[in-house]
Amino acid sequence: FRQRPGEQNSLALVKFMSACPPALAPGILALFPHSNKFVTRNLATVLGHAGTGHEDALAPVVTHADVRVGRGALRALAQIGSARALEIVRGALTEREDVAAPAVDVFWSFAGARQAALERLADAGFVSSHPALARRLLEHAATQFDSDLERVAAALEALGFHLWRPALLALGLAAARV
Repeated sequence: FRQRPGEQNSLALVKFMSACPPALAPGILALFPHSNKFVTRNLATVLGHAGTGHEDALAPVVTHADVRVGRGALRALAQIGSARALEIVRGALTEREDVAAPAVDVFWSFAGARQAALERLADAGFVSSHPALARRLLEHAATQFDSDLERVAAALEALGFHLWRPALLALGLAAARV
């Protein structure tokens, strides 16, 4: 590794470390997050393979200045898949756009995502503050129609008359199509 440094070597090392992550996790936590963004991203991957109990260590890295590091932390949380990991990803949905966009993609990999999305869509404050995100959540949730979605969509449909806020108008129109 020392004679031929490069991305291939670091990927091989990450794969090797991911093979036995529970044993390595305590030592990794002492180095995490690292001052080098690439090291932080790779350690996040290993912590994701280590499983539950490492969510709180990954949480601050989700909003890292380098988007690739944040995406790595989000993927690690999805790998863990716990209720605490879902809570952290839900919080990332309302962060700046470069954090929220990958968070939406990761969000749907959780078992409780649909119910969490319906809760968010039923929250008028969330919908008003983040209409574009609410629209993305609604459109994805609409792939599985049920009575809960019908109730939420009916409430959001009234937003189609908010001509002065185009994002809310678009959300209301999307709700009408559901």
